[in-house]
Amino acid sequence: MTDGPTFAHLDAEAAAKQQDELITLYEQVWLSGWKNDDPFFSRERFIDRLGKHLNAPGFELVTARLGEQLVGYIYGFSRTREDKFIVCELLVAQEHQCQGIASQLHDELLHTRSEHSAELLVEKENGPAQAAYRAWGWHKVGDLKPFEDAPNYDVMVIDLPTVQ
Repeated sequence: MTDGPTFAHLDAEAAAKQQDELITLYEQVWLSGWKNDDPFFSRERFIDRLGKHLNAPGFELVTARLGEQLVGYIYGFSRTREDKFIVCELLVAQEHQCQGIASQLHDELLHTRSEHSAELLVEKENGPAQAAYRAWGWHKVGDLKPFEDAPNYDVMVIDLPTVQ
């Protein structure tokens, strides 16, 4: 038995087979009190976004498991015309936060990407996420409200290492 999580890289087809588990963890993290009343973060809207992301080019998901239990994941897709990888979700179960799992997921996904850079959106009010991304080398390049009912996000980017 290992002390830390095990990580697995999944393409869209493999990720779709774990969709129920991904949705369950999303609900546990985002709908556990602080986003319950926000329609943008609803279960239905997440399912819709996930379905669209699964169909995007270059989709990749990295899961973190302790034994058989899914404790976190990160995923994104390629925006090939811009040579950019778009990070869509990074989440860790509440009872496993502040243990370095998010950082490990982040590095596990991005260290093998062939794109020149990566981009993500982070809520302006999410101080812990803002601090983590800055510590990992991300920097703000703009603001975006992608949908009428969405929060106002900071757009953050990072240059990715050249993969040989």
